[in-house]
Amino acid sequence: MSALGDGPREKRKRRTLNAALLAPVTDAPAEDDERDESSPEEADQAPLGAPDVAPAPEPVRTPRAPRTAKQRPAAPVKPSNDETRKKESMSVELSAPESLSARIRAFKASTKVSMPTLVLDAIEATVDDLPQLIAERLGVQHPKAAQRKLFDRPAPTVRISSRDEKTEAYPMRMRTDHVAVLDQLKDEVGAPSRNLLMVVALDAYLPGGDDES
Repeated sequence: MSALGDGPREKRKRRTLNAALLAPVTDAPAEDDERDESSPEEADQAPLGAPDVAPAPEPVRTPRAPRTAKQRPAAPVKPSNDETRKKESMSVELSAPESLSARIRAFKASTKVSMPTLVLDAIEATVDDLPQLIAERLGVQHPKAAQRKLFDRPAPTVRISSRDEKTEAYPMRMRTDHVAVLDQLKDEVGAPSRNLLMVVALDAYLPGGDDES
């Protein structure tokens, strides 16, 4: 049958075929896309492409040091009893016979030494001879007898000069620790008084005494 002789039936078939050919074609999902779409379980088990980044550590806070009270300046250290005693002084008086006093004045004028220094120098220079010198002044034959005191008795009164000879006083100030040494030495050598101890030591120490030629 020719094209011109197509009947209505053939025309409908042709229109249907043309409509089918002209209809839009829907793309089927690609094979690769189907393999990429995995189930949630497979997604959890699949390795991640990028490594997990650990969260940045929080900064460590350094605790503040506790507030301390302002330090007050330390109080000055008080000197010990020994140091205090060295700085303290007391009044001491020497009563010397006129003959000894003249030698004291002459020696002081030539040396410009103070009276306390002169007394201490005389004691140190004659300390080994003081027991014998004190015993002679007291009229004791044996110096050791003057050192021992068995009974609590008053010390004998000893004149440091003759009845007609005048005495001269020399007031001075001496350190208390030096006076304590003099008092201890007085007991050791048997002197009845501190004054006699100083007089005997000065008489033996100063030039111009009776024993000098």
